[in-house]
Amino acid sequence: MKGLFTNYLDALGFSASLLCAVHCAFVPVLLTLSFFQGLHFLANPSIERGVLGMSFFLALISLLPSYINHHHRLSPILIFVLGVFLIIIGRIELSNLWEVLFTSVGAVCIALAHLVNWKLHKKMTREQ
Repeated sequence: MKGLFTNYLDALGFSASLLCAVHCAFVPVLLTLSFFQGLHFLANPSIERGVLGMSFFLALISLLPSYINHHHRLSPILIFVLGVFLIIIGRIELSNLWEVLFTSVGAVCIALAHLVNWKLHKKMTREQ
């Protein structure tokens, strides 16, 4: 049952991080098109902070217990840290293009960290 919970957290974290990457990459493009003007609420900083916060929280409650209790591999945590670092760089007042690029790639890294964690966890449970 514990493995199922970890798999669920990784799937949820992967989805949230991928949603964050799609949001960061496509909302600026969509808002420039006149027929998507009603979607300006998606550019709200509160929504961005909420999605980022949820992604970080899910990563912490998924990656750390898997590392400590199961696979003992640092790769998912290092990929997550790289993603957070890229998002922080992207959130610094850079031009819009660099912000979108760094934030999107950072969110994809966090999604990748969940995927790697899930695969390592699955491999460890198969070997036991």
